[in-house]
Amino acid sequence: MQRKVEGPIPVATMEELRFLRKYNPLEGVLLAEHMVKQSPNDNIVLYTCVRMKLNHDPTSDVIAMLDHILNSYERNNTFALYQIYQDKANTLYLLERYEEALECINKALHAREREPILHRSRDLNNLKAKILAELERYEEALPCIICSIQENPRMLKFRMRQIECLKALQRYEEALVACNDALKIAPNPSHLLHTKGLILVLLEMREEALKVLEEANKQQSTASSCELLGDLYASFNDYEKARKAYQLGQELATNELQTIDNIMRLRGELVEDEVQEPKRKKRKLE
Repeated sequence: MQRKVEGPIPVATMEELRFLRKYNPLEGVLLAEHMVKQSPNDNIVLYTCVRMKLNHDPTSDVIAMLDHILNSYERNNTFALYQIYQDKANTLYLLERYEEALECINKALHAREREPILHRSRDLNNLKAKILAELERYEEALPCIICSIQENPRMLKFRMRQIECLKALQRYEEALVACNDALKIAPNPSHLLHTKGLILVLLEMREEALKVLEEANKQQSTASSCELLGDLYASFNDYEKARKAYQLGQELATNELQTIDNIMRLRGELVEDEVQEPKRKKRKLE
């Protein structure tokens, strides 16, 4: 049950907000918004509200709050500038305002250059790479990915993004090298083996691709990998294996569609329950 916040903000509110941010973010947002109404020019209050909203539901009003803080902070406060630009970039990314997000990332990275003791820029480089990849600016994304990998070489998602960018640029030999590097650290390499098999096909290394995809399908079969494996079997005139691979792929595709349908149906039921619940309560009261 949400409580209504009225009157002066109690001293314990900041402690309470830290608790609510973790366990009840919606109530935390309501309390933080009330704090902003009472102290609209207090940067600490504004930033507290920003952090609550980022945790729950980032919206355009978060951008306005961050801009207010940026305009009032002293320009020599490098740490504050770095953190605020980083939060603004994340919010703009979630709002799909990619060009503005890139501008904030560059400003945050510039602030970091002025103060090397600040946080590592891995998260910012990763976000920048993600945005550039979505904008299909793969060549620009690659240096950001390399920076992220250098700072955390065991983070598999960075290497996967590197492989996808190299594939998009049709730099298949480099993509294969990146895939082999990723396989050295992958705890469950089935999806990477599928990717490696596809790259080998693109390099027209069919025999190696066949071995890799057979191993991948032993670990975990997918509809797309079975279809690719069927094509390879057919290219070697092994039509019986090709037929079985296509058949398994079709079964898996059907199961995947049924799973998606079940998820969407369940999601629809949950939404309907949320709509109907207040009506049921109202009827009980009447």
